Amino acid sequence: MITSPEEIYDMLMREIEPELTSEFIDTLEEKYKNETPEEAEGRGKRYKKAFDRFEEAFAKYLMELNASVQSYRKSAFRSVEEESRGEDAEKMSAIEDFFGSGSS
Repeated sequence: MITSPEEIYDMLMREIEPELTSEFIDTLEEKYKNETPEEAEGRGKRYKKAFDRFEEAFAKYLMELNASVQSYRKSAFRSVEEESRGEDAEKMSAIEDFFGSGSS
């Protein structure tokens, strides 16, 4: 099953700023309804840093995912290639046996 965009976002953001995960984002207005302008500004700066860190974490996640997929693809290709070589060797052996036994 492919991970949903929301699951990926939450997985990464949970480590950075849990308030910004999908679980809590809809509660922020109520939670901070009485904050001062200075507090709101501070929270805005904190959130901006969180989103900057998220972008870095997401880029790293994509690089690691790409590396994993490429590694799996190479492994799958090698498996198919080895199976094909085995089948080719069996066919060659059968041909050699056929011609070898016919000329005796």
